[in-house]
Amino acid sequence: MEVIGIAFFGLGMLVSMGAGLWYLLVSFREAGAITLLTLVPIIGFFVGIYILINHWEALKKPFLVQIGGTTLMLLAVLATPGAISGVGGSDGGDYDYAYDYGSGSGGGGGDYSYDYDSIAGQESDELAERERQLELLKREKEQRAREKNAVRRRDTRRDRSERPKRRVYQADSADQLIGRRVRIVTTEGNTVIARVKAVDGDTITIQENLGGGVIAYPIERDRIKELLVLQ
Repeated sequence: MEVIGIAFFGLGMLVSMGAGLWYLLVSFREAGAITLLTLVPIIGFFVGIYILINHWEALKKPFLVQIGGTTLMLLAVLATPGAISGVGGSDGGDYDYAYDYGSGSGGGGGDYSYDYDSIAGQESDELAERERQLELLKREKEQRAREKNAVRRRDTRRDRSERPKRRVYQADSADQLIGRRVRIVTTEGNTVIARVKAVDGDTITIQENLGGGVIAYPIERDRIKELLVLQ
């Protein structure tokens, strides 16, 4: 029944459109350019009635055919409202469509269901899983950084422990440091880095690099507060 209703509706639409074009051509032939005014809103309605009345003999056939096509369309809509109006009204709620293709002739199809709530739930789960993986990667990166810093600190402590310790001597032991590079702290608070050249009684001769050259000069033992061997 629905197929018949759709067929009659389509037939009525074709008849109505064809008759409308026929009516327009005849109207141009009989009334001339004034027919264009029928395309203007409101005014066109009254102009159309005027043309129809004054040229009824020429226009009555296309006019009546167009009325017949429109009537056929209305009857088809009244007879099968569900087929013509398409899918029923929507209540704005959740959508769950199921199509069963197995009940028709020559069946063998299955039951195809589309649950949009389920699909949305799956997408939410996938998003949560991606966020969890990103968090794990972030923690793994932070752990590697901590391990790298720990190794760096351990290597630094090892370097410090393996570094040769500098020995501090008193001025009385300067005769043991001939040829050694030392740092001398005087009683006046001055610091000199030089090499011990010779020791003669209470005088220590040192060599210091100054201005790209080497200068040797004596310094008294009693002026030396501390001797630190550098190498």
